[in-house]
Amino acid sequence: MLIEWLVLLLAKTAIIAALPYFALAWVIKNVEVESAKTILEYIKVLIWPLVVLSSAVMFRGDISDLIRRIVKGSIFGNEINLLPPAQNDSSEVNLASVPAEEKTALVGFINTQQQELENSRTTVEQLKNQLAERELFLDFERIYQLIFASQIRLLDDLSHSEFFALARVALHFQVTKNTFPAVFSNWDTNQYVSFLIRSELMAWRDTHCLEITPKGRAFLEYLRIMNYRKQGI
Repeated sequence: MLIEWLVLLLAKTAIIAALPYFALAWVIKNVEVESAKTILEYIKVLIWPLVVLSSAVMFRGDISDLIRRIVKGSIFGNEINLLPPAQNDSSEVNLASVPAEEKTALVGFINTQQQELENSRTTVEQLKNQLAERELFLDFERIYQLIFASQIRLLDDLSHSEFFALARVALHFQVTKNTFPAVFSNWDTNQYVSFLIRSELMAWRDTHCLEITPKGRAFLEYLRIMNYRKQGI
């Protein structure tokens, strides 16, 4: 590829070099002898500077391409390396030459960026916690609007024990049913505790026992903080 390019460059140069001679032939043919001699003297002086200048202008793109292809070599015994410093294997960065003030500023900048990153992480965690608390608050409000006062009393009794046997829960429901027969006439114990289980306030310890969940304890604490006291059923 390089040889072909050089041949093409020489051919173009030869054409440019021949142009003054074509011009000279035209002058000799069409201009008087005295004037032709004067013009000839000018041509002798200017011919090669014009050739060099014309070649440089015409082939500036080709010359730039050739220079880009030559990355390493030697001229008259002197080695040249045209690779940029970042790509030159022999180039090294001497950190010892960096002024102390710049090192201090760089360390300070890095520490500041790390602190900002840690702060952003803390902020994200805080937002997550706040969002979780907000969702829990809304859930507790929803539960409070639907729960019976007697179910709150059952949770409160259960919070003071490790668990309740199903028979004890059934007894609590039976007392409530007898107190409010119009409401619970078609209910049974499973229906009565199903809302508490679905709301994750209460859970089955085994097939015969129920226990209060951490969420159930948090719900009771929420009622205390909000000073909620539900009366009635």
